[in-house]
Amino acid sequence: MLVTIGAVSFLHRTAPFLWFVVAICVIGLASEVVGIIQQVPVQRGIDAHTVRLTGRFTELDKRGKFHDDKHFVSYVYQDGSFDTPLRGLPGNPDIGALVCIEIDATKPENMRPCDTRGGLGDSLSGLIWGAGFLTPAVLGLWARHEFAWGFDWRGEYRRPVRPPPATLRRKPTRRDRKRARKAQQEADEEFYDI
Repeated sequence: MLVTIGAVSFLHRTAPFLWFVVAICVIGLASEVVGIIQQVPVQRGIDAHTVRLTGRFTELDKRGKFHDDKHFVSYVYQDGSFDTPLRGLPGNPDIGALVCIEIDATKPENMRPCDTRGGLGDSLSGLIWGAGFLTPAVLGLWARHEFAWGFDWRGEYRRPVRPPPATLRRKPTRRDRKRARKAQQEADEEFYDI
């Protein structure tokens, strides 16, 4: 019984944090879905017109807590110089390291590291991570009855809900009976004009 009471109070204390996690995860999942929609045609183009080149990791841009790091890779293709940002590079190379890249021959600005799915793979892994954090948060809120379609995981062992103390009726005392008689007598005197 003590475990159930402790679990309930823990759920009640963590509810605001769980709502915060749900909000952040929903925003993150929406941005990952947008990233997937943008990356599917890019990756199809690279798959259809693949050219392997060697590029140089030139810059790492860290914008802040809520933005992905950008890894800039410079490369040359058909007398054109390109400097393309990526979300990540496999193996975490140092700045200035040479990396193998695959580009779309028809649109050379579209690029990914060799033998990866590029931005599409990063978006899919972000989607998995977001869902991994969202699922326990939603289940915790569901167990706390935050949703209309919640379930009762405590079943028959639930403690009855006690009314607030102000609404509880107590047994009248001698003083209460005396006041009631006096009030009744005054009402009768006023009514009958005695």
